[in-house]
Amino acid sequence: MRTSKWKATCATAATISSSASTPIPTSTSQRPSTTSTYPTGRLIGANGCERIRFLVISFKSDWLYPPYQSQEIVKELKRKACDVTYCEIASTYGHDAFLLEVKEQTNLIRPFLDKTFHGYEVAEYAI
Repeated sequence: MRTSKWKATCATAATISSSASTPIPTSTSQRPSTTSTYPTGRLIGANGCERIRFLVISFKSDWLYPPYQSQEIVKELKRKACDVTYCEIASTYGHDAFLLEVKEQTNLIRPFLDKTFHGYEVAEYAI
């Protein structure tokens, strides 16, 4: 049985700027160079996102999709006044963490889905 020491840092849209442990690069010169280009489509349509909740999970050691990219998505959602929660899981498994840190992700996703489908008056899970 695999045991893992992990720590998830979560923030709601109101606190994402102050709680992000990894600073988000603000200029393109600070970002790693890539051969692909970012898509130019819209993240949120003209109708907004008043009935949509978002949970964005990233892994501190993910080199393929580093946390700053997830934080950029969260900031864009915040600008659109979306209900967004950001969680960053400290893991040493790199990009494969999403395959291996299943229990940790479940402990974040289950309460999020319960609150999404049943409202905010659900029993809290012990993590």
